Amino acid sequence: MNKIFSAALFAIATSLLAATSVYAQDAALVFDALDTDNDGNVSQEEASLNEFVAQGFAAADQNSDGLLSQEEFLAAFSGN
Repeated sequence: MNKIFSAALFAIATSLLAATSVYAQDAALVFDALDTDNDGNVSQEEASLNEFVAQGFAAADQNSDGLLSQEEFLAAFSGN
């Protein structure tokens, strides 16, 4: 994926979290955009790229491992 497209996708996806909740599909896009190292998790450092996610990180990290799995992320931020 080229860098301009990636940057645009990141900007669009992270802007979706401006509201207090997002749909699961949108949350999955945000998760993918924040997972910058593509390890399948969002770290606290990656979460800091989005203020809403950063603020909810501790509560979303249900197993307290310092990472948000996609399952934890969707449970916390999909609005379901």
